[in-house]
Amino acid sequence: MATLADTVPDHVPPELVFRGDFEDFITARPDPFRRLGELHEGPDILWVKRWSKGMGGGYAGWLLTREALMREVLTDTEHFESGGELLSIIGL
Repeated sequence: MATLADTVPDHVPPELVFRGDFEDFITARPDPFRRLGELHEGPDILWVKRWSKGMGGGYAGWLLTREALMREVLTDTEHFESGGELLSIIGL
């Protein structure tokens, strides 16, 4: 049975959906930072159906793979917000 975290919103193009289990992808090799670097070979942004199985079953959301886009999102408080349920779990 699919959970909410396993679903993909209708507005997300199929080619931007990360295929597979993200946590398994990151932990498949000893160096998770090199593993994340492999994402630079793909699109600038990906929809991840499940960020982490260890945090209450995981959360879905966008994953930015380029520094310029990350910087844009982190500094544009008019269009993007921080906080929410995920950050409250870790005390932010």
